[in-house]
Parts: sequence; C-alpha cells; structure tokens
Amino acid sequence: MKLLNQQRGIGLIEALIAAIVFAVGIAAIMQLQGSFFKGGSAANARAVGMSIAQEKIEDLRGFQVADSGDGDIFDFTSIAANTGGRCTEVLDNNACPLALPSGSVAKDNITYNRSWAVTPYYYNAGALTTTANGGIVQKKVTVTVTWTDTDGTAQTTSLDSIISGTSSAAATGGIANNAGGSGEQPTVTYTPSTDPGVTKVAVGTNSNRETLVPIIDAASHQSRFTSYVYNGSNQLVREEEFKTVACDCKMNSTGSRYTAAHASWDDDTNTYVDKAGDLVTKDVGCVTGGGNNCASQPDEYCSICCKDHHDPATTTLDSGGAKYCDPANGIYDRCYDPFRDEANGTDGYSGGKHKHYNSSGVEVVPGNSGEYLESCRLKRIAGNWRVYQDWQQVALAAFPISQLDNSTGETTYTTWVNQIIDQHLDESKVNGQDLTTTPAKPAAINRTSSNPVVLSAVNDTVELSARAVYMDYMSSTHLTKVKEFKGDGLSSTDYLLHVPFYEVEVTDLQATATGSLPTDPFGWSSADTSQIVVGPSGNNNNYVPIGTAKAAALTSPSTVNVAYNIRRSNSGVSAGPYAVDTLAAESNPDNEKLGPVTVALCVGSCSSSSSSSSSSSSSSSSSSSSSSSSSSSSSSSSSSSSSSSSSSSSSSSSGGTTFSPTITVAFTSFSGSNGWDAGNGALTMTISNVTTSCTGGPVAGSGSADDKWQYTCSGIPSGSSVIFSFSGGNLTKTNQTTKNCPFSGSTSITTTINSGNGVTLTTSCS
Repeated sequence: MKLLNQQRGIGLIEALIAAIVFAVGIAAIMQLQGSFFKGGSAANARAVGMSIAQEKIEDLRGFQVADSGDGDIFDFTSIAANTGGRCTEVLDNNACPLALPSGSVAKDNITYNRSWAVTPYYYNAGALTTTANGGIVQKKVTVTVTWTDTDGTAQTTSLDSIISGTSSAAATGGIANNAGGSGEQPTVTYTPSTDPGVTKVAVGTNSNRETLVPIIDAASHQSRFTSYVYNGSNQLVREEEFKTVACDCKMNSTGSRYTAAHASWDDDTNTYVDKAGDLVTKDVGCVTGGGNNCASQPDEYCSICCKDHHDPATTTLDSGGAKYCDPANGIYDRCYDPFRDEANGTDGYSGGKHKHYNSSGVEVVPGNSGEYLESCRLKRIAGNWRVYQDWQQVALAAFPISQLDNSTGETTYTTWVNQIIDQHLDESKVNGQDLTTTPAKPAAINRTSSNPVVLSAVNDTVELSARAVYMDYMSSTHLTKVKEFKGDGLSSTDYLLHVPFYEVEVTDLQATATGSLPTDPFGWSSADTSQIVVGPSGNNNNYVPIGTAKAAALTSPSTVNVAYNIRRSNSGVSAGPYAVDTLAAESNPDNEKLGPVTVALCVGSCSSSSSSSSSSSSSSSSSSSSSSSSSSSSSSSSSSSSSSSSSSSSSSSSGGTTFSPTITVAFTSFSGSNGWDAGNGALTMTISNVTTSCTGGPVAGSGSADDKWQYTCSGIPSGSSVIFSFSGGNLTKTNQTTKNCPFSGSTSITTTINSGNGVTLTTSCS
C-alpha cells in the first residue's frame, strides 16, 4: 500500500478569515482613536473658551478710576454690554481702542465669539437691588463665549463676576502705590461713607480705616462687607472684601483643596499681603444633601467652605518642607483657626487638624460620612473667594448710636478702639489670648447705672449700636515688623496701617434674644421687658426695630440693663444661630464670648448708684424737644449773650443720689450800676412730669454782676432730664424803666442734672 503525505500550514480560507478579523479590529481601534481625538479636542476647545471668558473678566476688573472725563482712560462708568476694558493706548485722542474687544477670537484653528452683558446694582434701603437708586455701586458682568467644534457641534460657555464701583487695584491685600510713572498703581478716589453706622478709625498721620455695615442674608446665615483704608486726599490705599457663611456640611473622603488663606508680611512692599493658600491633599467636606448624599446644587459659598475649611495633617509639608499647622508644637501661622486654645486640649486639634462638631456638640471624625456644622470667613483675593483664617473678636461695646453723630463723640470711641489694638501689640497677644490689662471704656460708651441713658417718658425710644473689633492672627515676623514701626520714632504714627483689624457694626448680626441653648442667649435682650423692651419683634416689644430700646413703663426702683451678645468667631459674624466648634462636654473658643455687653436705661425719674457720673444723652419726648427748640429760639434773639454759673451739693434720699444745685440766671443786657429794685418772678422746673419749686430771687449788689437771679432747687435725682420753664412778672431797676422779661411758659430749656455739671439758662430783657 502506498501512503499519501498530509499537507500542513494555513489554507487560503483561514488566511482570509484572519485578515477580515484583523481589519475589523483595526477599524474599531481607528474609530475609538478618532473618538479619543475628538473628545480631547472638544475638552481643549472648552478650556480655551473658558480662558477667553476669564481673560475678559480680569480685564474689566482692572479699571483705573470710577469716572473719567478723558475718553481714553478705562473707568468703571464705561463697563457696559460689549464695551469697557483696557485701552491699547492712552494718548490724547479721546478714544479707547479695546485690547480685548467683543467679537471673534481665533485660537488653535477655532474661531470663538466673545460677548458680555452687564447688570448694574444700587443700594436701596441697605440692600443691593437692580432698581435705580443713586449711583451704581456694583456691576454684574456675564461673559459668554461661543464656538463650533470640529464636528460641527455648536458650543457655549460663560462666566460671571461682581465688579465693585471702587477699583480693585487695592483689593489684593497690599497697600497700593501712589499714582505716577509707568507700571505704578493708578490713583483711586474713595468717598468716605456717610452711613451713621460706619466709623472712621485713624490708622496713621493722615489715614483712616472704615468698615461698611454688613449686608445680611438672614435666611442663609451669610453676611458681606468691605473694609477700606484711605489717606487724607481720599485716595484708596487698601480694599478688603469679606463674606462670612454658616453651612451644614458632611465629611466626604479626601481631595485636593486649598490650605488657609492668610496675612503674611511682605518685605518687598513693606506691609502685609494676602496669601491664597496651597493646593494639598487633605480631608474635604461637601454641602449635605440629606443622609449620606452631597447636595446636587449647593450654595456656591458653602461649597467652598465645606471643601476647604480643613487643616492638613502634620505629616503634610509645603514645598520648603514646613508644616502648615501643628498647634501642639506651637505652629499656628497657617491654621484655619489659630485662636483655639490648644492648651486646654480636648476641644482644639487632633494631629494638626481642628475638630468638627454636629449640632449636638458631638465630634464628627474625618473619614466617616457624618454631618457637621461649619462656618467660614471668605475673602476675595485676586478676584477669587478664598477661605481665610477665622475671625477673632477682641473687643465689644454698645451705646446710643447718637454718640457717633459728631466728630467729638466718634473720636472718643475710635480712640478706645486704637487703645485696644495697641494693647494687643504691646502685650504681643495676637492669636486669641486675653489681655492682661484691658483699656477702660470711656463713660460715653459705657452706660452704667451711674450714667444711664434716660428716656423721658413712656414710649420714648433710643437707637443702640453694638460694635465689635476684630483682629487677625499675626505671625511673629509680622508682629515684630509692626512693633518696629511703632517704636522707630519715624513711622510710629503710621504703624496701624500694617495691622489687620476691623471695627464692625454688629447690631443686626445677632438679631434674636435666644441662642442655641436656653441659658446661652445671643443678640439683644432686656433684663425687665415690663419696663424696657428692645427690638427685634418677638420680645413683647410691638415690632421695635433691631437694637432699638423702648420705654414701656416708668423705671422703679432702678435702671434696667439691655444686653447684647455675639460669639467671638465666624459663627457670630455669619449671623448663624449655632456655635460650630462646640464640644458638648466643655466650653470652647468659638462658643466663648466677650459679652454680654450692657447698656443701662431708665424711664422718667431715674436714680443712680453713684454720685460720680458723666453727662448722659437723653431721648426726650416731643414736648421736651419742642420746649428746647423754643428756648433756642428765644436765646438766639438776645442782643447780647448772657452768662450763668451754678454750684451743686449732693444729698442722700431713699430714691438714690440727689442734688441741690444753686442755679444762676444772668442778664448782661440789663445793665446798670444799682441793684435789683424789685423782682416778682419765679422759676419753676418740671422734672419728669413732676413740678418742683425752687426758692430764691434777685441777688442784690452793684454793677453788672448783680443782674441775675439765683435759686436753690432741692432733691433732684442724678441723671434727671429736667425741663426748666419761667413764670412771673416784670423786673425793675432804680433809675430805669420797667423791663419786660420773657418769663412765660413758652420759654424753657431742657438739660440733664448730674454731679458737678452746670445748668445754663439764657434769656434777656427788652
């Protein structure tokens, strides 16, 4: 038998099948690669579109002046739909060719189209509104960029930003340069505020700092305000914009987020500047959406707060190998809350990270999904909101806002503010320590039972102002530099320019009289609402405005204290109802208070516990005001001014300290060499609706010195608001005709009786 050889190898059919499979695979790979290229191209195009929009936003933020008559100077006024921006030249042709105009922008073989819309905002009754009311204070700019992708798909992206009416040239945290040659900052004019709640605190020979009254969003527990430093020529030196929020957060694993923004000394500018913080991997949170979920559409500011307000661990180092935050070893410079009392241990930090707590005061540990309360201070740095180191309150005061109505009263208060800051510098206590020696408050801003605020009658009101002083953490380098300025004998008067502190009207920040615990009240409250009520509504006060005290009944037997309280840190400034750093087992820095601060008030016949008191401001009834006006009118008609003097002695009574002043009324226009021939008039005083008689009469003598009457009035309580009215007949002198003096019920004057203060009565005879 003959055996046949078997054929071995790949047949033609098998080869064809393999080729087909290979071709299909290659086609799929090519298609997938095309999708990758397409996706990458689309992502790149969107990134370019966003950069084109951001480029214009930053261009518009860099305007030079508020309003310029020179058309080739970029000003705030020129920011409008598709107009405004940096000029390509500033010659005298009165035109401004835009460096970044609207229209086409070619990038990477794609043509983008850029446009922007502008919405102006005004202040109306303390709130921002789009309804025209005076000058424009802000503009919302929305930049839109459109383009067509390589596959023919239409695409669009947009960015928006708020641009303040004051140039952002000084908003980076550094002191602006003077206007001058090329490359220097432009001169920016600042108009000092006329709001009665804004004080002007001197920070140099010819410089002032003022912080605007916070704009409050009570529903979301957020507040916003701006602080300005300006010189004697009203040129803006520094602008700082803050937003403080209270948020409900939950732990959300780890991620790349910013460390604390903070003030840092800069040797190049020789002042402090803002550092935005570094991106590091650390614990992060999110705005809670209920349960274990993050909110799908969180508030943008709370989203920043929940994500960022976590310190990195002590094992996290910066590019130079230094720790960001390690309080256990005295490293506080870049902690989010450098004011926590780590010495007390349990409520402060763990491994360099500050602790977080829920509404029950129970610690929520990173790594789980627990919800916690958070409050953050945000500051705009280079156009972006960054979470800044926490607020720290170093002083608190409350007094009638009328104290700030004139420069003398305002200076009394602001001098004390400067003394508070000075003492912190002198004692080197700039990270939350209490002062060893606290500067005493002047009597005018410290209204106690010795010098109470007097309400003349039932239903009279007085507007009170609560004011807090905040001082930022200062590194040892920063503090040393400031103290060198203070003591060098040359720049010492301007050293406060380099101290980050803020005097803020906080009257409305804590509106209610109840806090997170029944025994822990915050806001305004009255010790006796049957006699003195204080706004806001909800305290039996018939809808009295926030911070306004109203007389409900005659005070008996003593004064009534109205109190104000606010937490020292972020949760106080945010207008939030809860302390966010609370450990249930013990008190902690955020829940501590410098208050409550009190204001003593009384109604009608007021007694005091001390014989030494300063002149007090009184809120008089309409009849008192009318009488005072009548007296002023009568006095102004005098042909020559009259002079008077008084002496007083005190006596004790069951109603408190009282006085028996000798009141002198002089008539210099009634001249003559002989004494009074006759005087059949009488001086009657009305004190809080009680008529008190005074004994006395004309004083005999010779010369002009005897042209007077003197009376002794007994038993006048200290602090009484007294209405003096005249009654009686005519006066005569030897060798003179009868002089008709305006002694009638229509001639009166209102004053306040205190120990040692004089009573001036002015009138004349025709």
